[in-house]
Order: sequence, then C-alpha cells, then structure tokens
Amino acid sequence: MSNGLGAGFAALTLLGVLGGIAVLATLSTVAAYAWVRRTGRLPGPFRYGFALLGVTGFGVLALYDEAPAAAGLFLLLGLLPQLVAAATLDRWLSVSRPDLVTTTMMAWSAPFLVGVPVTFGAMNALTSLLHVPAAGTSGTSVPWIASAVGGAVVALGTVLLGTRLVHVVRSVTTHRDW
Repeated sequence: MSNGLGAGFAALTLLGVLGGIAVLATLSTVAAYAWVRRTGRLPGPFRYGFALLGVTGFGVLALYDEAPAAAGLFLLLGLLPQLVAAATLDRWLSVSRPDLVTTTMMAWSAPFLVGVPVTFGAMNALTSLLHVPAAGTSGTSVPWIASAVGGAVVALGTVLLGTRLVHVVRSVTTHRDW
C-alpha cells in the first residue's frame, strides 16, 4: 500500500472482515445463550471458539504506518473497547481470566456491529455541522472524534452485555462432562 487509495481499500476490507467476525460471534453468542437456556450447560470448546475470535489488534498493526486514521478507527472501535470492557468486567465480576476473555468477546460483537454505523454517522454529522468537505476530513480531527464516539458506544455496550452474559460463560462444562 503505497498510496491513500490502497490504504483506504485495505482498511475497508479489514473492516469488512471484522464485521464478518462480529456477525459470526453474534450468531454464536445467540446460539450459546439458547443452548444454555435449553440444557443449562454450555460445552467447554465454545469458550475457546469465542476466545479465538478476538483478533482486532491486527488491524492496528497492519495499517499503522500507511494510514493512521484507519489504524485509529480499528484501535478505537476494536481493541480499546475490548480492553476497557475487560477491565471493567474484571472489576465488577469475579471470574477467571479465560471466562473474562470469553465474556468480553461474546459481548463485544453485537456492540461492534452498532458502533461502526454510529462512527460513520458521527463522521457525516460532524462534517455537516463543521462545514468540512468530505474529501478534506483527513487533515482534521473529525475521523478521530467520530471513532471515539463509536468506540464509546462499543465499550458501553460491551460492558452492559457482558454483565448479562457472564452466567452463560459460567455454565461451561469441562470436556469430560460434555
């Protein structure tokens, strides 16, 4: 990626991949919740499946030197809300580290799917309010503010959903019980 168009295309592709992962994690969370409501227990391998879905940090590493605004988007929408939510849930709930990672990942996916449109909506609203042309936003703080707004929505949603999903993770059975 030697130009802005290549970096922008890579950022959109990576956002699409993260959106696909979030959709898969959301559907898996709904299935896990339904499974626990039906049987009272969740098989142990589900814990590791959710933990493997937490791959948002690679977006920041892949785009940092080419497109700092895209890296900031991934940092503020993906990685930081997960870390903030994990720290908050760790403080509020008494769960083990694997349960904390699993709960955070289960709870992050749906708020991420809400936070992405909020980010782009905030960017459109800010460019409209500040009378900044859409092509000229890269030199301003508009993308950073919009990403922070979307990230705050993701972090808050992750914490709220995580406090409700912790009982699903606590119902995980060991492999021999499964």
